[in-house]
Amino acid sequence: NIGGISIKTLSENQMAIWRGRNVGIVFQTNRLMPTLTLLDNVMLPIDLCGNYNHNQSREFAMDLLRQVELEEHALKLPSAISGGQQQRVAIARALANDPAIIVADEPTGRLDSTTSEVIYHIFHDLADRGKLIIMVSHDLSIVSRLSRRIDLVDGAIARDSASSGADDGYYPEEEE
Repeated sequence: NIGGISIKTLSENQMAIWRGRNVGIVFQTNRLMPTLTLLDNVMLPIDLCGNYNHNQSREFAMDLLRQVELEEHALKLPSAISGGQQQRVAIARALANDPAIIVADEPTGRLDSTTSEVIYHIFHDLADRGKLIIMVSHDLSIVSRLSRRIDLVDGAIARDSASSGADDGYYPEEEE
């Protein structure tokens, strides 16, 4: 039961719509549509969930691009901006339906450390605004920033800790 909805009882189509409205996904490879402008890429999920309104959707998408500091590039194609900028557009797209949950799969895996830091700050700000961020990462430098850390080893939970930022130094992948 999530938000008063028993998702187990939803049909496949209902589940797809629920997911589109409630879960934003940021992929490791940004998966932007190469023939759409950045603005249109951000508006796409709004349209797919049946929430499209020409003026409001466009204004909201521009605001999301402003939040990730890419408003001035709104009418460019993804190929005209850097990989880090593309990842920020992917985050804006994930927020297009104002989801409560954001799932990010290695969102900084292909980025340099400076750009990764920008992405982490965006996620931190989203968490501060009440969004649930579920992030898969191999980047151990972020451990001290997490409110909860779950380590998986061979598909099973090896560690689950609600953290206050403390790190005990245990990393299963470092074992011989």
